[in-house]
Amino acid sequence: MAQYPQGIFQSLQWLLKRVKILALDKQPTFSISTASAAYTIVGRGVYEITTASATNDLIFPDPALMNGMSITIINSDAATAQAVSATNRPYSKGTSTQLSSFALGTYYQFVSINSKWRGGVLS
Repeated sequence: MAQYPQGIFQSLQWLLKRVKILALDKQPTFSISTASAAYTIVGRGVYEITTASATNDLIFPDPALMNGMSITIINSDAATAQAVSATNRPYSKGTSTQLSSFALGTYYQFVSINSKWRGGVLS
C-alpha cells in the first residue's frame, strides 16, 4: 500500500467537511398558489408565489421555533398582491411595522430574530 503525506488526508477531510456544510446550506424551494386556499409556510426555504390572492392568506410559522432561519418570498404573480395572515406577521426591517401584503412582482427575505420575523423587500 502506498504511503501518502498526512497533509493530503487533512486536506481531503477539510474538503469533505466543506462539501457537507455547503449541502446543508441549500434552501428548499417551493412553488405555491393561494388562489383557492390559504397557504401555511412549513419551514425555512424559498417560496415562489405563482398565483397570489388578496383574500387567501400566506401564513408564517412561529418565529420562536425557527430562530436564525430564513424565509424568502417571491411574488411572481404579475397582477395580484399577496395577503399575509396577522398570525406571526413579519416586521418590515427593524421597525415595529408589520407587513400585511407582498406587492406583485417583488422579492422579500426574512430571518427569525428574537421571536419575530424581520426583513423586507429586496426588489
